[in-house]
Amino acid sequence: IKIQSEAIPAYNRSDIDERSAADKIRSLELRLVGTKKSIQSLEKDKRDKDRFIKQLQHELDKAKRFNARSENTDPNLRQKKGQLNASVSLQQRKKERSLEDKIKELEAVIHKDRKHMARLQSLNTQLITKIKGVANSEKSAHEESTNYGNTLKSLRRENSYLKQNKREILEEYKELKHSFNVLADEHEELKA
Repeated sequence: IKIQSEAIPAYNRSDIDERSAADKIRSLELRLVGTKKSIQSLEKDKRDKDRFIKQLQHELDKAKRFNARSENTDPNLRQKKGQLNASVSLQQRKKERSLEDKIKELEAVIHKDRKHMARLQSLNTQLITKIKGVANSEKSAHEESTNYGNTLKSLRRENSYLKQNKREILEEYKELKHSFNVLADEHEELKA
């Protein structure tokens, strides 16, 4: 969703236009909905990555069990172990590359969402300034100012909710990266 960062003109008594204010509020609400959808998409990507990590862990466990059995029963252990390690290493490298690409994708989306959040905060600040101007202009603008205030509170709550979701996603991202590092370490141990 594109956010226009045009300057909001100062209001005086002749400028107050309720329809324009309502349109701007609807526009802000649509932008917030877009941000929510982005966060939901990030959460889905994270769940997919978690499943992918579990699958990698399962394959690694399977390979370890196979190695343990081979060491106990096979006289040509060294050759078979080398072949298995080569095969597992190849698969592991492919999956690691895929995971790294997905992590880069996720980082790009988070960066984009941070910019989007900064623009929303700027719009909120401009809206606060506009509300103060309307409230000070005259008594007849009092009701409109109250409506702006309610909208601002709603936007702040939404903004706070989005920030909390972003923090949670960043924490999950750190955990995902940690899991990836653990798998890479285990892979190195398996190669040894």
